[in-house]
Amino acid sequence: MDTEQKNVALDDETLETVNGAGLKEALGRIAESTMSDYRKGADIGSYGGDLGRGIGGYVGANIGLMKGIKNEIF
Repeated sequence: MDTEQKNVALDDETLETVNGAGLKEALGRIAESTMSDYRKGADIGSYGGDLGRGIGGYVGANIGLMKGIKNEIF
C-alpha cells in the first residue's frame, strides 16, 4: 500500500510516460479489498439470517471498494 500522496502535473511529457503497467495490480488490490470486506460484512450480518447476510455483504463490499480505491489513490 502506497501511503504517499502524489501531485503530478499532467503535461504532454508526463502523459507519454504512462503505460498502465500497474493498472492490473491496482485493480487486483481493489478487488481483494472488496471481497475481504464483503466476507466480513456477510459474517457479521449472518446473525440476522439470510437477509442480514445479504445486507451485511452488500455494505461490506461497498466499504471495501471505497477503501481499496482510497488506498490506490492516496
